[in-house]
Amino acid sequence: QKSGLRWFHVNVRNLETGKNKVTVNIPLPMVKFGLKVGRHFSPDLEGLDWDDFNGMLKETGQGVLVDVMDEESNEHVQVYID
Repeated sequence: QKSGLRWFHVNVRNLETGKNKVTVNIPLPMVKFGLKVGRHFSPDLEGLDWDDFNGMLKETGQGVLVDVMDEESNEHVQVYID
């Protein structure tokens, strides 16, 4: 990418129709900001550490972090970075 900006993507696709149910694209700097702000409002986020998350991103570089086919709900969920 020319700008060097990396993105965090979440896609949920209906397996039967092939149509996307959910598409979320967030610039990685906003993910960091969101985690920081979220910690003030949700005790569940307190355990999330940006440095751990960022380290994982550096190891994986670009690519799929989660790829799940849920046959019960008939959905394909992908979480990836590019």
